[in-house]
Amino acid sequence: SLGSVLKAIASALVIVPALSYLIMDGESFTFGYHPAWARWDYWEKPTIRVFTDEQLSLHDGRDPTLPLLLAINGSVFDVSSNPTTYGPGGGYSVFTGADAARGFVTGCFKEDRTWDLRGVEGMFLELDDELDLFESGHWSELKVGGLREGRKKELRQRAEKRRAAAWEKVVGTINHWDKFFRNHEKYKYVGEVRHRDLSGEPVRSICANALKKRPP
Repeated sequence: SLGSVLKAIASALVIVPALSYLIMDGESFTFGYHPAWARWDYWEKPTIRVFTDEQLSLHDGRDPTLPLLLAINGSVFDVSSNPTTYGPGGGYSVFTGADAARGFVTGCFKEDRTWDLRGVEGMFLELDDELDLFESGHWSELKVGGLREGRKKELRQRAEKRRAAAWEKVVGTINHWDKFFRNHEKYKYVGEVRHRDLSGEPVRSICANALKKRPP
């Protein structure tokens, strides 16, 4: 019956934490597992702050009175709880004090310490010599009789489909890292960073190491 089920659930909610408390010598009610939702601050309504890039850059660890902050595609996270990794001299200190979304995608930390994702999907474009020539504008090298309109349309559609698939991988990578920091038991989401408009600025080249990752 429903009553029996509820009674069993209630008993489990009492017995399991008690058993964990005994086994863990009074250190944990959850067998050492500490999910983010178990923290009090997880349920607190966060104070959302809007940063400029200049303001965010102050949180790179050079000033010990300020928290260590990093951003991914506009979302800012406090990583002060892990200074050995994100503080000065840490293995990932290059990410602190900036929105290095591009670096999280390419793995080129120093070259791509920027939020500018324009063109980064190129590292995920499947290798296709014909489409590479078409997208680079070298139509004469395709040897297709002057590229009739029908042929151009076909290549354009294939190129758009390939680039859309590559962009999905960029989004997936960004979402992965956003989820990592947002759900981490030690890190906290604290706000957003507003970037300047990049219109008119040249598109960055893809770093050499990222180009090596292009799928066949």
